[in-house]
Amino acid sequence: MMAFPSPLLCRSPPSSPLLGPSSDMDVEQPCFSSFPQAVWLQLQLNSAPSTLNCLAKHGINVHMRARMVDWIVDVMLKMDSCPNSIFVAVKVMDGFFKGCELRQNQGDLLSVGMVSMFLASKYLDRYPIRMATLYQKVGFERVSKDALRLREAMILSTLDFSMSHSTPLDALDLLMSELGLTGVMAKTCELIILLIQLEPDLAALAAAKQATSAVFITCMTYAPSALPYILHLSGYCRGEIERECDLIYNFIMDFSSRGQMYQSIFENLHCSSGTDDAHPLFRFENAALEQEAARLLEEARR
Repeated sequence: MMAFPSPLLCRSPPSSPLLGPSSDMDVEQPCFSSFPQAVWLQLQLNSAPSTLNCLAKHGINVHMRARMVDWIVDVMLKMDSCPNSIFVAVKVMDGFFKGCELRQNQGDLLSVGMVSMFLASKYLDRYPIRMATLYQKVGFERVSKDALRLREAMILSTLDFSMSHSTPLDALDLLMSELGLTGVMAKTCELIILLIQLEPDLAALAAAKQATSAVFITCMTYAPSALPYILHLSGYCRGEIERECDLIYNFIMDFSSRGQMYQSIFENLHCSSGTDDAHPLFRFENAALEQEAARLLEEARR
């Protein structure tokens, strides 16, 4: 099972490191009249193109893709893009790799990543990234404008011009609104779904499952009493979410052994991966967030 820090396990039954004893009891059926069940169902069905197997037909490996995702996050955060643009850009890139029959090599990855950001920005941002900016300030003139335009046409053709994507952030917004998550808990959830995008197999999970897992891991850390309600609200069974949380949690904690390999997310959001009992998930540079995290963690451990 999960290698969670031991202080987080003190309230859990031997059979599970995730759910407290209350999870096996009858849960009061709350009223979700304001929760958009039809929208949530679509988010449960919506999954991203998995690149895990299709990357093999290209000269691009999982590590190269992760570096590109890290760069996409870095660029789009610095360009003040809409938060959802990041997730759409990753989906566009993954969809292209999955659908493209022409072999793509490492040298093609830069233009694919650049145009994926460009398309996502045009689709969602109020002030989208312009071609001149993409060419000069994003690509530093390493890819010509003509090559970028040809790549744009190639990607759109491969995707059949479909740019309508629900994202994990859409699902996360619904859950956080229903649960009233703010402050350090909201920040932690957002960090988790961003980090998920680095791993192709996890990024291919349905938007609702990514968001539920992020909220579940966060509440497991800071508010374990909320776990039964999260399961009931999301519609996922306990074992299903446990499996996904196991993969996600261990993937995130593995960052402590990766050094500076993927740091754009942490640097831009002013935090680092947790490495001790006082910071079981993330260490925040913001003093208010750190104080809130310490208080919630102490309450969760009582």
